[in-house]
Amino acid sequence: MRRRSRATSTEEAALLSASLEDSNSYSWLFVKIGLSTSLRHSEILSARFDGLDPRRRRLRVWVKGGRWRDQPLSKELTDVLCREREGAQDQDVWLFPNPASSSGHIESMKTAFRRCVTAADLSPSEVVPHTMRHSAISNLAATGADVRTIQEFSG
Repeated sequence: MRRRSRATSTEEAALLSASLEDSNSYSWLFVKIGLSTSLRHSEILSARFDGLDPRRRRLRVWVKGGRWRDQPLSKELTDVLCREREGAQDQDVWLFPNPASSSGHIESMKTAFRRCVTAADLSPSEVVPHTMRHSAISNLAATGADVRTIQEFSG
């Protein structure tokens, strides 16, 4: 089967709902960030709370190409990340911590994501983590955003 470039709004809602029920407590946050930003799988997982700027609604992340980028965030996602930081053991470190990992954070959500896709009655061979990136960019373009805004959003 061919990978899908984006998910429909109904599929996005089903995926988010399934992620809330998943056994991995970080699944829903991974999916929420993925559907709300244009960040890649590894960029989401390596994000840190000390990179969150709620006032400017930006999340500083180390991105593909080996540079820092300030990812624009919606007010809703900014509020979610602020609540997550308040409940985190270490409010300055990883959004997805994993003390057993040499990096200190979770390095892959592929298995959990696949479980969520299956639970949402979607095809894991068609819907992969990168699908969320394309969905977020397509959703922004559908609002009538100008090309420069879309470029900044997608990095």
